[in-house]
Amino acid sequence: MAFATNKPDSHTRHADRQLKDLVAKYNEARAAQESSPRRTAILTEITGRMVALSGQLSHYHWRKALESDDPGLRVAGYAWLYAKPNPRAAQLLVNTVTVREETHFGQYWGLEALQRCLPLADAVTVAALTPKLKEFLSKLPTDSDHHYELSNLLEQLAEPSRALDFEAVS
Repeated sequence: MAFATNKPDSHTRHADRQLKDLVAKYNEARAAQESSPRRTAILTEITGRMVALSGQLSHYHWRKALESDDPGLRVAGYAWLYAKPNPRAAQLLVNTVTVREETHFGQYWGLEALQRCLPLADAVTVAALTPKLKEFLSKLPTDSDHHYELSNLLEQLAEPSRALDFEAVS
């Protein structure tokens, strides 16, 4: 009986299969076209579908996705964490976005997920990750979407209420 209740239902299996298909479509679209507004629009549409689909899945191996060499899997991980923010993902998200992620599109979506996860993290984690994010920000073109998103996140984290949280933990 316990195994039957823990077994994914057909809806979950279907959503999982759809997510795998979207990862493949993402990788195909990325490989088939050169960087352009059209490709960005296609990748954005696919990622939006990943975000929507994440709401139908009860579980996803986001750690494995973020550590993957497959850019489509990483974007699926970002989409999952955007849809279902998890403060425990903050450290790995920062490392993935600032070190592993090679695509601007992936960095952008990693930052989108980070904006949802990092504010939920404890003050010690935020304080430990902030210098790495500031260093990464200094390397981004000031007119880029990445710079804008990361600047907003750092401003949000620097709000006085976050500083008070940090003092309470110290």
